[in-house]
Amino acid sequence: MKILFLGYPDSSLIPFLKSFGDTVTVVESDKKIAPEWVRSNGFDFLLSYGYLHILKKDILGQFSGRAINLHIALLPWNRGKDPNFWSFVEGSPKGVTIHLLDEGVDTGDILVQKEISFSNHETLRSSYAILRNEIEKLFFQNWEKIRSLACTVTKQSDGGSFHKASEKESLLHLLTEGWETPVRNLIAYGQKNENYLVLGNRPWSVKTFEETLKNWSGRWHFIGTKEGLTLEAVEKIKPKYLFFLHWSWIVPKEILNRFECVCFHMTDLPFGRGGTPLQNLILQGFERTKLSAFRMTSEVDGGPIYMKEALSLEGNADAIYHRSNLLSAQMIGRLVAENPKPVDQTGEVVHFRRRKPEESALPFLSSAKEFYNFIRMLDAEGYPKAFADFGPFRFEWSGAVLKDGVLEADVNFKLKETQK
Repeated sequence: MKILFLGYPDSSLIPFLKSFGDTVTVVESDKKIAPEWVRSNGFDFLLSYGYLHILKKDILGQFSGRAINLHIALLPWNRGKDPNFWSFVEGSPKGVTIHLLDEGVDTGDILVQKEISFSNHETLRSSYAILRNEIEKLFFQNWEKIRSLACTVTKQSDGGSFHKASEKESLLHLLTEGWETPVRNLIAYGQKNENYLVLGNRPWSVKTFEETLKNWSGRWHFIGTKEGLTLEAVEKIKPKYLFFLHWSWIVPKEILNRFECVCFHMTDLPFGRGGTPLQNLILQGFERTKLSAFRMTSEVDGGPIYMKEALSLEGNADAIYHRSNLLSAQMIGRLVAENPKPVDQTGEVVHFRRRKPEESALPFLSSAKEFYNFIRMLDAEGYPKAFADFGPFRFEWSGAVLKDGVLEADVNFKLKETQK
């Protein structure tokens, strides 16, 4: 096989490729190639590793899926220039990827990749060396499958990031020791200057933002209305994450596709996808659940999971929502600090049906505990409280307490005509 190698002329990949009995032609990183020259040489495979020029269709079209690139980033994060630098400044996932070449910049389908963690004691030079070593090992391990087209191809997920060479210029002052600059310096700068957007339309969400999140390192912003969430508004903030604490509306697809949106759902996903999870859980007799932090996609509650934490369902709905938001804040802290990569949901998918306001009417129940659960699950601001109608009057229950089998609750008595 005739291989066209574009990139580092001293790469250890070159003798490795030759060990298979293949002919390897090397073009250095800064040299351009012409489609006519490629065609006249009749190459069978193209391998790019550190090549500085974008290849177009007139060249890539000659290789029919046999053109690959080695990129020292965990795609789709850090496409383009200086991926190692930006992974620390922005706190994005780190790793190496071998992918098919297309006409975009590091946008081709993924063949293999590996996530990598770094100690804060590394420097830019040492972390770069680690990435180079890891991607070459990944290549050695997978070349036979790649050359025989036996690798499973995976499309890149939505989101990620892209950088031009010019973007780094305004941050060159961070490189106080050049290549020997400790990565912890870049991490500290990124955490201090990163933007985060929190969204919520309930009072407990506002309280969590005002009392906790906005006081953390970084620049924290809040949107509490449907009208406030527009692509223009989000692009102006340029947040690393959008955190949805409690949100009642559909998020526009263009926002989901361009930004990393994290939602917190009160079930152990994929169990309990859908609306009014708290009420459905209590009706089914659950006393504890999991709070799932997941990346939002076009599939409702179906995105990959970042993490889960145990959550008690004790108390009324208002207390549970406040507890859930405090736990969400703790999970946000971990997300910001650790930047975990979400993993696909596993297990049986169970959907919850969203309850309607009229379903807050007290049904026939057989015990004080059932009455207690029904009243408390609806006892939160913005939710229709448990009620019963008698002629022109409506009775609404709240503040339920169950002790020694005896139920006590507050009741509000009003004419039905005042109901909205």
